[in-house]
Amino acid sequence: MTAFTAFSSALAALWWADTAARLADLNLLGRQELEERIRRILELEERDLLAAAASFARESARLFAAASDEGPGSPARRDQREPLSPRAAATAAAVFDSHGHVLAVRGDPGILPLPEQLLQAGSRPERTAFFIPKGGFLTHVAVLRVSGRGGWAVAARRWDRAELDRLRTLAGGTVRVEEPGAPRPRVREGVDRTEIPGVLRGPDGKLPGTLAVEVARPRLEAHRRQALRYALLFGLSSIGGIVLLGFLLSKLVCQPVGLILRAIRERDPATLDRLAAHRTDMGELARLVQDSFRKEKALEEETLRARQIHGELKRLYAAIEHSPDSIVITDLCGTILYANPAFERVTGYSREEALGKTPRILKSGLHSRAFYEKMWESLRTQGYWRGEITNRRKNGSLYIEAAAISRIEGPDGEPAGYVAVKRDITQRKRAEFELRRRADELERARDQLAAQARELTVARDRALEAAKARSEFLARISHELRTPLNGIIGMLDMMMLTGLPPEQQECAAAALDSARKLLGILTDIIEFSRLESETMELREEETAVRELLEEAWDECREEAASKGIRITVAVEEGVPAMVTLDREKVLQALGQLCRNAVKFTVEGEASIRVSLTDGNQGPALRFEVSDTGIGIPADEMGSLFDPFHQPGEFSTRRFRGTGLGLAIVRRLVELWGGEKGVESEPGRGSRFHFTVPLKQAERRAA
Repeated sequence: MTAFTAFSSALAALWWADTAARLADLNLLGRQELEERIRRILELEERDLLAAAASFARESARLFAAASDEGPGSPARRDQREPLSPRAAATAAAVFDSHGHVLAVRGDPGILPLPEQLLQAGSRPERTAFFIPKGGFLTHVAVLRVSGRGGWAVAARRWDRAELDRLRTLAGGTVRVEEPGAPRPRVREGVDRTEIPGVLRGPDGKLPGTLAVEVARPRLEAHRRQALRYALLFGLSSIGGIVLLGFLLSKLVCQPVGLILRAIRERDPATLDRLAAHRTDMGELARLVQDSFRKEKALEEETLRARQIHGELKRLYAAIEHSPDSIVITDLCGTILYANPAFERVTGYSREEALGKTPRILKSGLHSRAFYEKMWESLRTQGYWRGEITNRRKNGSLYIEAAAISRIEGPDGEPAGYVAVKRDITQRKRAEFELRRRADELERARDQLAAQARELTVARDRALEAAKARSEFLARISHELRTPLNGIIGMLDMMMLTGLPPEQQECAAAALDSARKLLGILTDIIEFSRLESETMELREEETAVRELLEEAWDECREEAASKGIRITVAVEEGVPAMVTLDREKVLQALGQLCRNAVKFTVEGEASIRVSLTDGNQGPALRFEVSDTGIGIPADEMGSLFDPFHQPGEFSTRRFRGTGLGLAIVRRLVELWGGEKGVESEPGRGSRFHFTVPLKQAERRAA
């Protein structure tokens, strides 16, 4: 029996040791979680106070800038009594200089730290927080070093009963602040007390108090004593009682505690749903664990949302800062609260110069009062205004902007200010003005051209009438002059056949030569006038190339024979035997060149050569007339094809002429769209050429 009892007691002791270890683990885990939660709440409150201090520092900077703009007599220190948050009664903010003097304050100054306390914390980093006792309560203080001034921005919040009640809601238990050395209060049964070390630190690093949290938890000690009684009872009575008690404890305590521990380790509160539905201490403990998970998840979601909002704000700020358009944000009174770098580039005013001012600093004076009244009326009634406005830069130059101004609404839906997006369109306006000016000039030019066209039409009609009259005159005079000249030439030919004495024969020959030259001159003048006055048309026909070249020499053969000049015709390989062209006009051009070749050649030879070449309009025939005559000086080549022009050497009695032959050739070549040219060397001869576009189908070679 003694062995059985000892065995039963050993089993009970082992069971109790395991149960006690599990309960201790649970108690330790709950205290660590509670301490971490309190530290996180205090960290968020510290961030809130630092943000309030930074916001008040920026407001104070704008107020100081506005005060400096108002003049030397303006107050350098201003109190701001507007509430910072719903807990304004227990919150204050201030700006201190480097000596601890207050420059600006908002809220109750009684909760702010003393200058010596601030100076004690001044040696710390740029951002710090501490607690100080004030009026029987602790005050949470956040200090932010102000850049450029050597002072501090301070935000403080009194930890009164309302603040401790708020912390109780967040922490899930009663929060107490106990003075150093004070006796610890007696803890009620079923309540766990946890002291959070090192969170309440003064400006000098000492602890002004202790933060303790009391949370009602399952009565673990009661369970522990009950388990001990059951273990001793069942250990002394029988092994069966021990087994039964072990089973009950495992079912009622160990399994629920193990389930809770597993849920905490795996961070899966869904596994505690069935246990939380029981109306027992373990069920209450499971519900507390699930509630802590829900609060932690809500806190994580809120933190994530805050980070997302912060990221979106950073991206929006970057987009505004890098926008090519000027973006200005004002309050409802028009005071500039923000201006992006594009505003600085366009206006010449720096952001510091513009903040606190109104857009009236850009007023050009070119718009009437009614213009601005209409703008503000549209903003008040419709919430937006769009239009173009002329402003003045800092350097005094004017510029034109396309502006879009919209009203900004706050979180409560009430108007909070205005945002203006403006684009510099000065260059575009100048371009539009220049286009309108050019259009006006073109319109005037068009009117002038129309008037000139009407005048030219009248002149053309008159010229056509004159040309018609001249053509009729030339036709009549050609007939009237050629008929008697042909009669004279015919009579002289007959006279020379009657056997005249040598002296009379010589006189008749001279008269016949003069008559023929006069007929040639008259023919050239009439032909040139006809080419200049009439609209010529090409009469194309099939022509044998070699016959055309032989016929070109007909008028010159007698003179060439008398001078002993040898004349030749050459057709290069590939030239078609039959071509389609205006035979009469090509023959006229060749005849002019052939007569000149024989006329200006004393001895030697003259030749015509035709070949195929590539012209501007495709394949073409190239006609060349060359001689071994006196040649042409280089300085006379440029005006050689001008009407009535002859080089000085040709105007002698020996080579007299009208100077119209080459002008007629140029006009004929231009008529069919060919090309002309000349190559010459004084004393060695000349080579004239022109081209005729080839329009015939495939022909047999010449």
